[in-house]
Amino acid sequence: MLSNEQIMRALPSPGLVHVEVTAVDEITVRTAAEAIAALWTSPGVSQVWRTAGEDGVRARVWADLVPSPASDVY
Repeated sequence: MLSNEQIMRALPSPGLVHVEVTAVDEITVRTAAEAIAALWTSPGVSQVWRTAGEDGVRARVWADLVPSPASDVY
C-alpha cells in the first residue's frame, strides 16, 4: 500500500487517479482498462505487462476525475 507522500508525488493534483487493472488474459485486462479510461479524461491505457511468478496480466490507467469547466458532466 502506498503512503500519502508516495501518492502525492505520483499524483500532484487533486482529482488525478492511477488505476492498475489485473485480469486473466490480455483481452480482458485491455477491455476493462479501456472502459475505465472512457469514464473520465484519460490519455488511455498503458501497455499490458506480465510479472514473472504472478498470475494474470496488468495494465494501468491514469485519469482526471475533475470535470473541465466546459463539461456538463457532474
